[in-house]
Amino acid sequence: MDDQNGKNSAPTKESKKAGAPNQTLRKARELRGWTQQELADKLDTTPLAINRWEQGKTFPSSFYRTKSSDSKRTCFPAASSQ
Repeated sequence: MDDQNGKNSAPTKESKKAGAPNQTLRKARELRGWTQQELADKLDTTPLAINRWEQGKTFPSSFYRTKSSDSKRTCFPAASSQ
């Protein structure tokens, strides 16, 4: 079950590797020059959720991945199994 911060699964060892979804999200945000607050505002979530996603502590739920993809405001890495 997803919580309000988009938490839907525990992180894995993969989330700490370069090129892992959390690192890709951070790089995409930084390339756009957005702060975590700005990205949170665009996705209607909290900066804390963005921080947790980027640290690999939690993963964005399919709701946030779809919302991001549909709006083309940012790009979450493909993570259909998460």
